[in-house]
Amino acid sequence: MRGVFFKQPFEYRLDVSGDEWRQGDALAAVLTVKNRSNFIQPLPGLFLRLAQGDFKSVREKKPNAFTLIACAELDAQAELGPDEERRFPWTFSLDRNCPVSDKAQSLFLLCGCGELGDAAGHLALNVQPHPHIDAVLSLMESSFSFVLKGQKSRKGRIEAKLKPPAGKEYPTLEHLLLFFRFVEDSLQLNFCFNLKTLQASATTLEMKKAKREIEQVLPLKNYLFPGGQINNEPLEAAIGETLAAVKSKGF
Repeated sequence: MRGVFFKQPFEYRLDVSGDEWRQGDALAAVLTVKNRSNFIQPLPGLFLRLAQGDFKSVREKKPNAFTLIACAELDAQAELGPDEERRFPWTFSLDRNCPVSDKAQSLFLLCGCGELGDAAGHLALNVQPHPHIDAVLSLMESSFSFVLKGQKSRKGRIEAKLKPPAGKEYPTLEHLLLFFRFVEDSLQLNFCFNLKTLQASATTLEMKKAKREIEQVLPLKNYLFPGGQINNEPLEAAIGETLAAVKSKGF
């Protein structure tokens, strides 16, 4: 991935290794700055920063469009001569709970001189959920016939919305919100079941909505093989145990 930006008197070229990343990945970037003027130019506050941005606010160039996450430590010399350029490599470590890209927001790399609001340009990064989260969602679809309707970052967690399979297996379940977050050496799953039930009074039958929440904490060692590959069997057993709480007794 590459972006080229111009803000007098400099040209900024930002090269990033790859086109897609996962939570927890290393993100390697090289910022190249070139002096396009005929005079010696200082580099006042050269920066390369990782930030979270709201797409709507970014398009509208609002001052609060970005929330700073990490800064590269660039060993910038004081000045560049005419047509001189210099490269600044840096690798950011994405947190396992970092935001993922969705329709509303994404992680961005910003570069420029001065303050965050003075960025010469930015690149939106395509960050996807951690492979362990994908493994759980894959099992929800393949082993339990749930349908993934969407996922997004919300308050430091990944939120996935799932629709239950058609039929009588989950008669009271409208949909499931499944939240993911890594806590030290464990994957924390919070199941939020959105239910509908018939409640009878002396004269009427009413459809009522309710929620039921169940939390599971899965130590990584319990579902990883020694080589680090995912062992689906304990994951499937844990998911099945939780889904049993809202499953029809006839199944």
